[in-house]
Amino acid sequence: MIVSATIAMASCVVKGNTVESVGTAHVEDTVGGRHDDALANAISSGDVATPTYCVEGRLDMSAPAASQSETVTWTHFPNDVAELREAQRQIGNTLGGAVALQLMAFEIYRHDRREGEEAIRLVNYKSNVQSVLSVISQRYSRSEHSPEEDLYVQPYIVASFLKGATTANRYTPDEPYSITVYWDASRQVEEASPYVGGGHLCRVHVMNANYGTPKRSVQVIKTTPEACFLIQNSPSLYTQCPPISGRWTYVMK
Repeated sequence: MIVSATIAMASCVVKGNTVESVGTAHVEDTVGGRHDDALANAISSGDVATPTYCVEGRLDMSAPAASQSETVTWTHFPNDVAELREAQRQIGNTLGGAVALQLMAFEIYRHDRREGEEAIRLVNYKSNVQSVLSVISQRYSRSEHSPEEDLYVQPYIVASFLKGATTANRYTPDEPYSITVYWDASRQVEEASPYVGGGHLCRVHVMNANYGTPKRSVQVIKTTPEACFLIQNSPSLYTQCPPISGRWTYVMK
């Protein structure tokens, strides 16, 4: 049975390079937990030194529809697991938030392998962790035998998913950062097998027009109404993206 809970979703707008809150609306949702109202206050305060996270829209587990979406916007990537855990507290009860958290964990891994591994363990269901680590490590590591222009090593892979980033602008995303997540066309929500923890398995996709297949599918699991969403399967988030030549110069915030 899917349990419905009340969640507060921050409504925000982007103006230039800032995010401004335009109020917080309470809506009935099925993801459990409560979206932290402090998010709206942090955004409206203009405190750019503190990472802020905003989720607009709603992916309704009880009545999924193709018209639904969630756009996740954030000002900074978390620097470490502690900051990622705070981000998870704020947006981890949304499907879009779960996908964004996976990208944030990848970015932590790019800078610090040990901290990044813990970050990936935090936002993934346990059976998916090794699958992620075995590939993402290759995205960011050049071996002694790698050629100078090893296009398999892609420090910009996370940037490729962010709004505004294209091969033409060498994966320079708009700021603040954002992604939009949609339901998959079929089998959006189903009972999860006990092998993956039970609960409900949700099939969504995030758009990335840089790929030949722009709909990048992700499976997200919620084992109990109280639990955060966790990534259960997401190879499309770390499959090699279209490469750019030379050094990637954009610096993620």
